Amino acid sequence: MRRIFLFLGLGPALFTNAQDKTSSFDVGADMVSRYVWRGTDFGSSPAIQPGLTFNYGSFSLGAWGSYSTNNDSGADEGDLFASYALSTGTELLVTDYFFPAPGVDYFDYDNHFLEFGINQSIKDFYISGYYMAVNGADDLYFEGGFEKGNVAVFLGAGNEAYTPADEGNFNICNVGMTISKDLQLSQEFALPLFGSLIYNPSANGIHMVVGITL
Repeated sequence: MRRIFLFLGLGPALFTNAQDKTSSFDVGADMVSRYVWRGTDFGSSPAIQPGLTFNYGSFSLGAWGSYSTNNDSGADEGDLFASYALSTGTELLVTDYFFPAPGVDYFDYDNHFLEFGINQSIKDFYISGYYMAVNGADDLYFEGGFEKGNVAVFLGAGNEAYTPADEGNFNICNVGMTISKDLQLSQEFALPLFGSLIYNPSANGIHMVVGITL
């Protein structure tokens, strides 16, 4: 019920932003040396991560996936998401997580995890909160960060699935920095590169990820 009241309270702002009727389709993909999400390493190989998005005014609908290059189906992921951006820098998000594997039925409700999120940007800073609450999940995750030029730093904390080494207790699990750079291959084409150094204090794990964006 609290989520319903939140959307009703934002009604006037949502209606105002909906006046922008422009639409577009976006498609892209990342190729990463490792799939590390919110401080947790998924899989044991490089991954290809395609994405499709349809934008209509302030609304976005899309799909995103991650697929291991060593045929490790346990590390694959296919998500659907919807978001709405407000003029205040606030973004509301809903994501349906699905992890395909042999014998897993996509249309079986028990194989999906639903997450509600909110992100607030203030100039170069952002703070986000996410709650996953379907099929036995009761996971909270919060993250704050700062982005300036080609450098971003971030700090995230969560519980349950994010901190199994701490028996699911709330703890910091994602601290790091990402640096991006365009590799100029010709006068007309540059290849976007990025690298991240990530430390998970909860699991005492450190990860280095590099990738390219297409």
